[in-house]
Amino acid sequence: MKKIYLKKTVFLLFLFSLISLSIHAQTSGNSGTGANIDVKKHTIYWRINPDSTKYIRGTVTTKFVTKAASVSTITFDLNKSSFNNTGLVVKYHGTTITKSFPTSGNVNILRINLPTPLALNVTDSVTISYRGVPPTPSGQALGFQKSISGGNNYIYTLSESYEDRNWWPCKADMQDKIDELDITVSTPTIFKVATQGKLHSSTVIGGNTKYLYKHRYPIASYLVSLCVAKFQEFVRTPAVISGTNVPIIYQLFPRTSYTSILNALDFNKPEMELFSNKFGDYPFKNEKYGVYEFGFGGGMEHQTNSGFGSSALTSWSTIAHELAHQWFGDAVTCKTWNSLWLNEGFATYLEILAAEQIPSLGVSALSHRSSIKTTARACTVPVYISNVSSSNTIWTSANNNAIYYRGAMIISMLRTLSGDTKFYEATRNYIADPTLSYQAADTNNLKSHFETSLGGANLTNFFTSWVNGVGTPSYGLEWNAVGSNIVIKLNQTRTTNSTVTYFDMPVVVKVKDITGTLEQTITVYDSGGNLSLAGTGTIGTPTGTNKITVALPFVPNSVQFDPENVTMATGTVTFNSSLVSRMPNESEISINEKPLSAIVSPNPSQTEFVLKVSSLNQTSPIEMTVVNELGTIVKQKEISPNDDNSFGNELPTGVYFIHLSQGEHQFSTKIIKN
Repeated sequence: MKKIYLKKTVFLLFLFSLISLSIHAQTSGNSGTGANIDVKKHTIYWRINPDSTKYIRGTVTTKFVTKAASVSTITFDLNKSSFNNTGLVVKYHGTTITKSFPTSGNVNILRINLPTPLALNVTDSVTISYRGVPPTPSGQALGFQKSISGGNNYIYTLSESYEDRNWWPCKADMQDKIDELDITVSTPTIFKVATQGKLHSSTVIGGNTKYLYKHRYPIASYLVSLCVAKFQEFVRTPAVISGTNVPIIYQLFPRTSYTSILNALDFNKPEMELFSNKFGDYPFKNEKYGVYEFGFGGGMEHQTNSGFGSSALTSWSTIAHELAHQWFGDAVTCKTWNSLWLNEGFATYLEILAAEQIPSLGVSALSHRSSIKTTARACTVPVYISNVSSSNTIWTSANNNAIYYRGAMIISMLRTLSGDTKFYEATRNYIADPTLSYQAADTNNLKSHFETSLGGANLTNFFTSWVNGVGTPSYGLEWNAVGSNIVIKLNQTRTTNSTVTYFDMPVVVKVKDITGTLEQTITVYDSGGNLSLAGTGTIGTPTGTNKITVALPFVPNSVQFDPENVTMATGTVTFNSSLVSRMPNESEISINEKPLSAIVSPNPSQTEFVLKVSSLNQTSPIEMTVVNELGTIVKQKEISPNDDNSFGNELPTGVYFIHLSQGEHQFSTKIIKN
């Protein structure tokens, strides 16, 4: 969800030590309904007339499989105050059966008594018919709403986080997604219907039209949505995803001109293609991606069909954000609302990715990321939400800043730490994981995939610090250079409100030569003051100190701290001529240790050198550059990873540095000509 307007609330900050990375509850809702059944399908009929009162009449048949032996009672979430009347009827095999609501505690639990207990793994169904006026929640909760636009009435829903029960009977649990939906909506013919999946049929009966939509992907109950309005419909050029044409459809309120809205919304196509390329195919490619207009002030990622407030229809960031949620939030949903940052952090970061990768958007990725970083550094609560008892305790302004902006910067730091190849590998594997895909995940699941992609790295302290912690780090960076070696010393300090003793994180340093034409970005992983090289798919051997030496293909002359604002830290840079300079060991001089390395012998040499290259990529050529101590290039050629290369007879006596580059992989080392 993209929150545009928020009410200020007070958030109680729980102690960091009492918060764990994940919650071990059996369900993701707060009611625990349906614990003994697995919901397979809802067949739904709704009657909606926006020109009448705020009213719904519906019939929901739920197909389920029992998860326990001797199931005699099943439960669903449903608002008691609105629907516990003579219109509420439950049928089992065509026969009306008894039902009840609690009289105290959580009263919004519909309890259904089956006439005969069911054994384990039995497939069965119940049908619930109901009618009434859904409640009008307060604060951040919306649920089922009636509104007006341009003199036209319309009905819309927004159920995140607990308001699905306010307008339809369901099992509100992200850990038991509904496998499939058939949704029939009857409404006066002047109205059209926006909901999940593909429109299967529309049948005119008198002055009414029945719309039948079918959705054949697992879906969380809060992502089921409905909007009935006098829509103008626009079918746009489909996106082609792995050979499949994905329909892109907009349903918008009547207005005199749609030009600016269509121009903005049509970025959905290149963004869908971009996100599919990076994270795997659009998860619902066999159905559609729709955008419809509704009464919320921002956007909501209803599965296959995102709702947009009128003012958000031309917001480039909201458009990218809600589409991104189809991967992060819909295809893989947070297991509990405590881990909502997984939905919102990724969707916010993909706004940055869209700005970075689609120049025609005309947006500066650096500017957007810098703004996000500024807000993230001002957060006063963790991204892990402790109090998830209601929508009003979840969607506070403090929580939103954390889950959206601090969450996005966590993703940015994971990309920085991993490098692009491993970042996209980890996130694609996370989305495609058969235990998570079209199901639900928590922070530990994401952590596991990044640790695996980084060759078994231990990221426990990183995730604990950033997901559960409060506060931000800053660095004092000192540096010195001898020849082409740069010595970097880092001293981390933390804000006074920090609950973290030390933030494990990547630190980015950009180094340039005296002319400013040669530059290199160094990513250092700081784990408790132990520094190691990172950023290209591995985390190197830690130095055991807060100092690291790196060899460069030029003489360093200037240093910048995180100029692209890809991490959560700020820093000051100081030249310190007293820093001890030494020849870096092999683990330090190799910007990428394993994919590309080399041995030079003899070294030192009075005549020529023999360069033996080791590369995991045996087909792509390698660019070899030799520079002197002043950073001047004295030799440059393309070599093969399969050949031994002799060179150096022509070199004068002196110290040189060899730099090898193969794609994103690099290697540097020092040689001496006697």
